[in-house]
Amino acid sequence: MPGSFRLFRIAGVDIEIHWSWLLVFVFLTWSLAAGLFQEEFEGWTQTERWVAASATSIVFFGSILAHELAHSVVANRLGIPVRRITLFVFGGVSHLESDSRTPREEFLIAIAGPATSFAIAALLGALWVILSPIREPAAVAAAYLAVANGVIGVFNLIPGFPLDGGRVLRAILWGVTNGLVRATRLASWVGTIVAYGLMALGIAVMLLTGEILSGAWFILIGWFLRNAAESSYQQVLTRHLLASVPARSLLDRSYQWVDPYMTLQTLLDEHVLRRGARYFAVSGGTGLGGVITLKDVQRFPKTSWPSATVLQAMTPVERLMVISPAVTLDEALQLMTRHNVNQLPVVENDVLLGFVTRTDIMRTVRLRVELGAVEK
Repeated sequence: MPGSFRLFRIAGVDIEIHWSWLLVFVFLTWSLAAGLFQEEFEGWTQTERWVAASATSIVFFGSILAHELAHSVVANRLGIPVRRITLFVFGGVSHLESDSRTPREEFLIAIAGPATSFAIAALLGALWVILSPIREPAAVAAAYLAVANGVIGVFNLIPGFPLDGGRVLRAILWGVTNGLVRATRLASWVGTIVAYGLMALGIAVMLLTGEILSGAWFILIGWFLRNAAESSYQQVLTRHLLASVPARSLLDRSYQWVDPYMTLQTLLDEHVLRRGARYFAVSGGTGLGGVITLKDVQRFPKTSWPSATVLQAMTPVERLMVISPAVTLDEALQLMTRHNVNQLPVVENDVLLGFVTRTDIMRTVRLRVELGAVEK
């Protein structure tokens, strides 16, 4: 997710934080310091309230991380790789590298998060009972966190795809209809209805109670859920349409070869601006020496274009991400997304056959949708 940075690694999973999470952390800490701890402990200094609020916020976000780790651990054990988790303004997301293969896998991965939140709520509730007569500040924090985790568990079980509850619903529909795309489409529709319901609730809260901030939060969550439901369905649809299509069927053979000692300025003037090409195969002795793209050129300052060469800017063949002609377009698109590239060289027996581009793949998806090549 753009705007994220890596914190650490747990159980083989990278933990990332998006900048928006920092805003939520600051807001939550402030609300606890100025609200809960000020009301419960009037004799505390401002420093004591902020320290307690900060510690409570850290534990709270730790519980959100535990929720997402539960998804990731179950997915990894089922053979579905999860390399990273991102915490952001609306909670967290586990980045699964592929879809579940069966309804059972989908159900187990989805239910793991809410189950973990409920387990944490129960443990903190028990801690509140134990600490109440002994240490009141810790008991107050435990009670708050128990309720918060319970709310997280309940909210995530709302059948609004792609929330956990929506994924549970998709697993059930998948088992009933025996079709992932159809189940995703139905779950996405339910998710859209839930999203509009949340936005309507937000408007009602603002109009009836005057709580502008709370109402705006419901509207934002609804807006996010609406977009996420649609994009999640589109991702599943894209994978479905491309899963059986080999790269050889969409080869772009109109690529141009360029000399490695050509200057970047000549490349731009004679090939990019005149012919509109954005990527080129670079000659390398008896075969492919590398690939240069417009992005590679843009990494060099303009003042160096008249003297810098293609050889200096290109990605050499030994560092190229290449695919075979048998790789499916779904796999190719995932590789492009993972490595942030717009084209992949297709190579067989060390011979460049052509390129597969993101533009051509998405054009294929649109054509197949128009022609009705979608499971009903």
